[in-house]
Amino acid sequence: MTTTRPTPQALKARVQHTLADVAPALRTDVPLVVGVSGGADSLVLAWVLDQLGYSLIIAHLDHGLRPESADQARAVAEWARAQGWPVVVQRVDVAAQRRGGQSLEDAARQARYTFLFHVAEAHQAQAVAVAHTQDDQAETVLLNLLRGAGLEGLRGMAVVQVPTRWHSHLPLVRPLLDVPRGWTRAVADALGLPVQEDPSNRDLRYRRNWIRHRVLPLLAEANPNIRETLARTARALAADAALLDEAVAARWAETVRLARPNWVRFDPDAWDALSPPWQARLLRRAWQHLLGSAVLPPSWDQVQRARLALNQPTVRPRPWARGLYLLRREDGVFVLRGREVPVTEQWPAAEPVPKTLTPPARVALPGGWTLVIGSPVPAARARQALAHGLGPWEAWLDLDASPRPWTLRRAQPGDRFWPVDAAGPRLVADILAAARVHATARRLWPVLEDATGTLIWLPGRGAAHPQRVRDASRWAVLLRLHPPQLETTRS
Repeated sequence: MTTTRPTPQALKARVQHTLADVAPALRTDVPLVVGVSGGADSLVLAWVLDQLGYSLIIAHLDHGLRPESADQARAVAEWARAQGWPVVVQRVDVAAQRRGGQSLEDAARQARYTFLFHVAEAHQAQAVAVAHTQDDQAETVLLNLLRGAGLEGLRGMAVVQVPTRWHSHLPLVRPLLDVPRGWTRAVADALGLPVQEDPSNRDLRYRRNWIRHRVLPLLAEANPNIRETLARTARALAADAALLDEAVAARWAETVRLARPNWVRFDPDAWDALSPPWQARLLRRAWQHLLGSAVLPPSWDQVQRARLALNQPTVRPRPWARGLYLLRREDGVFVLRGREVPVTEQWPAAEPVPKTLTPPARVALPGGWTLVIGSPVPAARARQALAHGLGPWEAWLDLDASPRPWTLRRAQPGDRFWPVDAAGPRLVADILAAARVHATARRLWPVLEDATGTLIWLPGRGAAHPQRVRDASRWAVLLRLHPPQLETTRS
């Protein structure tokens, strides 16, 4: 229960304690952009940050939703200048900018934070500060509960949030998050601040206002300290969520084989060993890795559909949500941004455009693979090397039997290749299928053809029979595919 009297000095001490505890890295000599609407909360926020010695830039966005909004913007600017603070004011037509299906409230929030972070970048500020209070935290918890949010929603807002939906590295700071709204009203009155009330704050068509004016007063009949209780619950859940985040990061490192900008690949055996809640958590993490923090997390239903879809093999990528796709095959469980099939260290692939080559050459291939074609050497050297065996991605070619230039391209339907010691040419698709190469990889498989259009090398099966190095060969060249280094890129 809050018993301290809401004086300016008491509020200053509480905010100072909050920032020292949660945001000790904030500096007083680097500007903070403070979002000021003109209400008591934001005016008090600017006042207390100034009292604590921070350098301020006041930012006000006129949403253009009320006839008197221009007068309010002007009043904020005049007050800020009177305090000696730089001020940035901008007007936007939020109603015109609203996208299909987006609420006016969401459109206004998006415009406001985009503006605040733009100001912060332009003025090389260290963070954006906004005036959310303990009451706002309680309202947020209830709103998220009504939406059916999980732990991510019920932990509410953080005093320091980075990254955010609006910026990857500039923090969003809420210094008043432990301060009741009644305190900011009392302090604003005590200081004589020019508070401007926004009549839309009482419009019950907005869900937050309905929570504020209808639901919370009703809950307060059972618990007079309901706002403080909900805020305290959010802090407790945030602490639990932080521990869970650490556990998810550890499980991510154990389960993810590769995490590229456009896809995440889970080890299939490790994925199958996970319980459904862990699979759901890692799918959320993959979503964030691929889409960034600017996109809201997937819903419970979206996660469950994805989890079930990935428990069985897929012929081609299946659409999930927000431009993401799902794929399961022998070499991994994938979440993809876009429908392009990933290339991993298990199977090589060629670029879609054929490439003309003459030895020596070095070519970068998709997925981190590299093709190296050596310089011509006497065939006796090749015969010596062949006596010790070759790896699956190596081959020696008889240079005289392989007219140049050569072309590196993807395998095409109907391509035929003559494996060493086979009775004759066979379809490349059949050779790869017999080697248990999945269909998507077969369509990307690299092949090398000579100037006559004959396939002279099929990676994984070596040189073609007529182009192999024999006793009569004079010159030879070594072909080698280097797989990518196996690594895990954590998000």
